[in-house]
Amino acid sequence: MGSAKYLIAKESDYRWGAVISTIGIQETPAGEPYPYGEHPKGYLFKVEKGRILHDFHILYIIKGKGWVATSHCSKTELRAGDAVVIFPGGFRPANYTGEIFRHQKTGLAGGHQRHCL
Repeated sequence: MGSAKYLIAKESDYRWGAVISTIGIQETPAGEPYPYGEHPKGYLFKVEKGRILHDFHILYIIKGKGWVATSHCSKTELRAGDAVVIFPGGFRPANYTGEIFRHQKTGLAGGHQRHCL
């Protein structure tokens, strides 16, 4: 299944300029809805509505395929081997195609990455 860790940063962590807020691998079994499993309250969402991301996220698709749309990008298909940077703003992943969907994600918070990206 994999797991995702949602890290709680302290104010002192932000002095470094960049903080890892989320890291992990998530797998959605074949036939199960995405997102699968439990998420902390601030990260729960319904696919129909999407959610607002406050951090940058790097997604790497390990297996399967799906769709994603953001405030900065129209609906785009993602397949195994694709990597994408999601900017803060609206985020809506579409249900995957019924096969196993596995992805790795890393969330970055803080001010430093805003100057780099």
